[in-house]
Amino acid sequence: MQNSTQSGKRKGFSRLGGCTSRYAVSPATWWRLVAAGKAPPAIKISERTSVWAICDLDELEELFKDGKDWRDRVTDEQSPVKQAAA
Repeated sequence: MQNSTQSGKRKGFSRLGGCTSRYAVSPATWWRLVAAGKAPPAIKISERTSVWAICDLDELEELFKDGKDWRDRVTDEQSPVKQAAA
């Protein structure tokens, strides 16, 4: 399930099979990446079903291209805030 938004970020969710085929890894390896913080955390939608946001997977793909992983991403909370000169 995926859609485009006007901002260019895709929205929607991917289940485990979509993640493992996208990154050519086994389910066990994908869960190890998630547990190690190298992949985005799962979103639980029911007791036995987890999904990942497509926009997070797109961001992870860009990080992998740069030799980085999910732990290396910079969030808005982490970016330095520029204060206006007085």
